[in-house]
Amino acid sequence: MKNRILLFIFILFGITTYSQSPQGFTYQAIIRDGGNALVASAPIGMRISVLQTTSTGTAVYVETQNPTSNANGLVTLTVGTGTVVSGSMATIDWSAGPYFIKTETDPTGGTSYTIVGTSQIMSVPYALYAGSSSPIGTAGGSLAGTYPNPTIASGAVGSTEITDGAIVNADVSASAAIAYSKLALSNSIVNGDLTANSVTTSKVADGTVTTNKIFDNTILNADINAAAGIAYSKLNLSNSIQSGDLTASSVTIPKISATGTADNTTYLRGDGQWVAPSATPSGAAGGSLSGTYPNPSIASGAVGSTEITDGAIVNADVSASAAIAYSKLALSNSIVNGDLTANSVTTSKVADGTVTTNKIFDNTILNADINAAAGIAYSKLNLSNSIQSGDLTASSVTIPKISATGTADNTTYLRGDGQWVAPSATPSGAAGGSLAGTYPNPTIAANAVGTTEIADASVTIPKISATGTASSTTFLRGDGQWVAPAGGITGTGASNYLTKWTTGGSVIGNSLVQDNGTSVSVNYPVQGSAQLFVYRQQQTAVGDGQATIYGYRDRNSQNQGTNYGQNGSNTALTGMSFWGDDYSFGVGGWNYNDFTRTGGVIGSEIYAAYWGALGYKSSSTQFYGVYATTALTVGSGYLPTNETIGIGGGFFGNLIGSVTKGEVIGQLNSGELFAAYNSGNVYTLGKNVELVEAANHVKTPVYAVTSVESTIYAKGSAKLVNGQAYISFDDSYKQLLGETPEVTVTPKGNCNGVYIASVDKNGFTIREMNNGTSTVAISWISVGNRIDNRMDKATEMVSDPSFDRNIQQVLFNDSNLDGKGMGIWWDGNAIRFGNIPAHLTTVKRPIEHK
Repeated sequence: MKNRILLFIFILFGITTYSQSPQGFTYQAIIRDGGNALVASAPIGMRISVLQTTSTGTAVYVETQNPTSNANGLVTLTVGTGTVVSGSMATIDWSAGPYFIKTETDPTGGTSYTIVGTSQIMSVPYALYAGSSSPIGTAGGSLAGTYPNPTIASGAVGSTEITDGAIVNADVSASAAIAYSKLALSNSIVNGDLTANSVTTSKVADGTVTTNKIFDNTILNADINAAAGIAYSKLNLSNSIQSGDLTASSVTIPKISATGTADNTTYLRGDGQWVAPSATPSGAAGGSLSGTYPNPSIASGAVGSTEITDGAIVNADVSASAAIAYSKLALSNSIVNGDLTANSVTTSKVADGTVTTNKIFDNTILNADINAAAGIAYSKLNLSNSIQSGDLTASSVTIPKISATGTADNTTYLRGDGQWVAPSATPSGAAGGSLAGTYPNPTIAANAVGTTEIADASVTIPKISATGTASSTTFLRGDGQWVAPAGGITGTGASNYLTKWTTGGSVIGNSLVQDNGTSVSVNYPVQGSAQLFVYRQQQTAVGDGQATIYGYRDRNSQNQGTNYGQNGSNTALTGMSFWGDDYSFGVGGWNYNDFTRTGGVIGSEIYAAYWGALGYKSSSTQFYGVYATTALTVGSGYLPTNETIGIGGGFFGNLIGSVTKGEVIGQLNSGELFAAYNSGNVYTLGKNVELVEAANHVKTPVYAVTSVESTIYAKGSAKLVNGQAYISFDDSYKQLLGETPEVTVTPKGNCNGVYIASVDKNGFTIREMNNGTSTVAISWISVGNRIDNRMDKATEMVSDPSFDRNIQQVLFNDSNLDGKGMGIWWDGNAIRFGNIPAHLTTVKRPIEHK
């Protein structure tokens, strides 16, 4: 597995103090392997080079080191203290920079350096910089000897030259033996000054250790003298002595509190008395017992009802073959439904007359339950007004069954009024329906004969009542006359032209419309490629707003559409292509775009407050497939100082909102407030480059600091006061930290060196080495993983080696007729590429009824 070193390298120019000029600075790095795991608590092989001028310049100093990483994978070393390969730190002229530090790393601890990183040394410690100059000549003032190696002159360092608080323990000789008279120790020795066990018995004055000086629960058994003889009055033992406190045989007979006499004939009874026990019983047993003592048994028949506790007999006490007689059971009115097994009550068990109406569940009696010979009496049936036609068998209603007056015979008929009557031969009375008058001679009623009553082709010319002569030269006029028509309007025209009125409506001539029976055109010869072809030459004198076809929609009351479909939208002009063949569209618009601000199709608010165009050529002669704006009437180019609204383009998709691809540039964004806002993670295959504009309008490209983890940084300056300082992180930084960060500190002045005493998510404490008390400025940098540092599901997808290749095939240029694009879809768990499943591409259309 290939190992790698974290890209974030922190170079701490902490001055390492020697007896000469300091010649080293601290270097830190976090080591990770190819699986992004920390290489923790392991030896690391490193070769460090200081390069001059460029990142590939001459190595002026090379050394090797073998540090061990800590539990967080961090290695810390001082460049200048390793095994020198070439060069010398002391001879580097730091003013002749820039300088770069090159690190070669073997994460296995050897010398097979597989990881190489180079970064610029952005600043040089003052002590190193100054140490590179070599003055010459005789030293003076507080110095003696000659440069470059002068010495401090004898007696030059007095109290004035020594900074208050500068003398530390290391400055005092181990054999200095400073006299007590030179120390001001009165009431100064504190607990921390005493070494362990330094206060002996002789140092503690008699009576010094009072109750308050003894820590609770401190006195142990060994602290009490074997001959202490602590008085009982100083002990609180009331109700405290437990069994474990008594030694074996410590409780003797005299210690036991009991009544009676304790001797060899008495025993301690449970009620606290010394008593003589009774002898073991013997002889024949009697009463409810039989046999002999000491092992009698219960006598036969001794256990009766009285001796058995009520409720004591349970099911297990009764023998499976007991066959208890019914006479010994009190079951009267006790058997309940749950006691009966299914079908246990047979016909013989049911007493005659037991099943009454109440016992029969409503709607229970079926046809099969009634005996075929039951002969249920009519009086027991409720058939009043119940017999229906379906209840009667064929021919069951005979003449005698019909209730009617009169005589029923072969000369009478049943009349509707319930009488048997003989019909008359000749009808009489008033006629009705389509007849008028009275029988037997009615007439056809007025208006009774209409179109339905007249047979087809039965109305001939002789049947028509009109004045005048009916001939081949006359026509029936609306006033009931046969007349010859007056002469009509005449005229001539070209073939296929629809006619129109000319000369004040008195002559027929050609219109603009032609119809050859297959296609129609207006103001142009018929075109076989179009069902309707319309042509118009625009007239400049007419002004703007001209159209070859103009659709105008109005309504008599509000008529809301329901959706964006063909049958749910209301439009002034509609086009539909029924079959979705290749290169087929519902509406098309084309333009030669000879000039600027032209396009194929435009859609706009009526006064162009916002509009969009397809196939658009802009004023700068740029070409756009789609162009949209909302800024035409409100101004553009600068961030408005007044209120404004409008979105130039909106794209919404179930899977992807929009896609753009350019052969040179994929997308351009510009905004006065900001150019783009992304709500969600952003993935980029390539660099993030910012152009920072300086005061002289020179733009400098800068690159984003990257990491294989989601990290956050903080930096700052502070002051070490009396050898220590606490730095509290900013609240916004603390809230974004997902772990305790790594902190690097650099002192900006002379001190013993510093170290981080403690660090957590709230801040860190810095202390000077060797218990120093310097007051010096420091700078620091902190880096830690963010709270959202995790491998997102989407990150795993886009990191797949095939993802970008598939995306490029999705962003296919349809102008390329030699191939086709790749499909992309979301299967509910992951992004998929390839042929999109049919069930996702099939549009479910409603059934249309024609």
